[in-house]
Amino acid sequence: MAISDHIVPVLIKASAKLPFHWLRAMGRAMGGRVANGNSKMVQITRKNIETCLPHLTKVEQQQLVVDSIKHTSMIAFEMGSIWQRSPEWMMNKIESVEGIEYFNEAIKSEQGLILICPHLGNWEVANYWVSTITPITALFAPPKSKIMNDMIKAAREKTGSKLVPTNRKGVAALLKALKQGETIGILPDQLPKEGSGVYADFMGHTSYTMTLVNTMAAKTGANMLTITALRTDTGFRIVLEPFKPKAIPENREAWVAEMNQAVAKLIMHAPEQYQWEYKRFRRLPDGTSLYN
Repeated sequence: MAISDHIVPVLIKASAKLPFHWLRAMGRAMGGRVANGNSKMVQITRKNIETCLPHLTKVEQQQLVVDSIKHTSMIAFEMGSIWQRSPEWMMNKIESVEGIEYFNEAIKSEQGLILICPHLGNWEVANYWVSTITPITALFAPPKSKIMNDMIKAAREKTGSKLVPTNRKGVAALLKALKQGETIGILPDQLPKEGSGVYADFMGHTSYTMTLVNTMAAKTGANMLTITALRTDTGFRIVLEPFKPKAIPENREAWVAEMNQAVAKLIMHAPEQYQWEYKRFRRLPDGTSLYN
């Protein structure tokens, strides 16, 4: 076992004892240092922003690169508090919930609810909020470190989350939860394995996008909402928006394109809080990558 497997959990637990605004300040400082370099993370972030937001000036694009990396860095510094502090502390950090009526209506219907949560803001906070209201099942790819795996699982499951593996067994568990009228959460903007996605428009460009949400919707007719937990000056605000595609589920390309539009709409609430370093365009239709 690597020394880091022991050190990182200790640092995470220690960070939870620090004032939250200190942690965010440290995250911003660390992110700023990274953004001033030319690492792969910076290059990919810049490429994605230039590709998806061409209407911005070069100065605006560069500022967004810096701000995005600062917010990504803040996620790492926030985790100790989110995972280790009490549920009461965490809930007090959630200052508002926009679209709560859509959530309540979906839960009341008992038809199942798919929460579409892109890498925007802090997913852990969104998951935390949902799990205090209703059980939620989500896919989980365990880290190599058993210590970290145990820490993350304990943190996510303490308020009612159920974590399932990222394989057929896990997908079956998601489907079962929906058919029982329960809630599941899916991150829609991860690059899927070959054969598990379709090419669809994302912010004006073709992106290989997962079809898992489409599959779940087609088999269950569940309600769907996009969700994020965006940072405020002192905490977070939850944003929920209904997703009701016009395309039928069998028309997967059109359906997934509408999902990407819903994700893009959510991103534009706070584009600086989106993790633009994800390689959304790594697998293009002609076999090339935007990042070569």
